[in-house]
Amino acid sequence: MSTQPTLSPQLRQLLRALREALESRYGTELQDLILFGSEVRGEAREDSDIDIVLVLRRQVQPGAEIARLGDILADLNLRYGRLVSVIPTSQTHYQQAPGPFWRNVRAEGIRL
Repeated sequence: MSTQPTLSPQLRQLLRALREALESRYGTELQDLILFGSEVRGEAREDSDIDIVLVLRRQVQPGAEIARLGDILADLNLRYGRLVSVIPTSQTHYQQAPGPFWRNVRAEGIRL
């Protein structure tokens, strides 16, 4: 995991709103939220999306979870003018998944 980058006040507010909405939706199933990508690397532009891994304490069917998140993500997009991209996964998969994508998320990501 990376150290906390400097995040704008608006991004911090959006991430707080996202966390609150996901805690309300998932309760104790919510294990972690990981911010990764251009925001963490300090390369984000005004039109960059916000990349999040949603880690749940149970097995995950990504397509079903993405559909379940549609209302939350649409609301955040309307309120903050930013696209939030969420990748749902299980705790086991997050910790053990091979491949460059998951290695990169584990290396650069920051827990929210």
